[in-house]
Amino acid sequence: MKTITKLEKMALKKIYPSGCRVKLDYLVSVPYSKIIPGDLGTVRKIDDAGIIHVSWDNGERGEVIYQEDKCQCIMTEMQMDGFLRGLQNTPFRNIDELQNCLEDNLCFAFPQIYFRMPVNNELPVELCVDVFDMEQAKISVQFSSRNDGQLCVKEASLMGMRKEKTGVVFNG
Repeated sequence: MKTITKLEKMALKKIYPSGCRVKLDYLVSVPYSKIIPGDLGTVRKIDDAGIIHVSWDNGERGEVIYQEDKCQCIMTEMQMDGFLRGLQNTPFRNIDELQNCLEDNLCFAFPQIYFRMPVNNELPVELCVDVFDMEQAKISVQFSSRNDGQLCVKEASLMGMRKEKTGVVFNG
């Protein structure tokens, strides 16, 4: 097993923060894996050897070994928060246009997005994976109807059960 420096480990944790979404480029360390290039997953942790532990969307748990295998971070919680903040005060012609915007901008990282029926001017969006150190992560989009019939996003936020080392805490 190769050892990595503290600096390398710090860099890996910055590139692949716990909970971020990754896409596998190649995996040579486990030649007969059920994980294939293009698979998406969520980083669970990076250990002292520089191994990136991933929960893959296909149900597998696997490792990406630093300097042998390669994956790319495709979305962090900070990027998601920035996207959701950018939706605020954005007008949409109707709920379908809002859903299409969300799907178009998130499908590369969350191909299984599920939209619930809007209730009380809220569109719940399930991401269908544990992500950003949250279980049952979802997006809540609060909107209002304008006089011209368009919808305007008042607030969009990420919600879920926040994973903690000592237990699970609700966030949202």
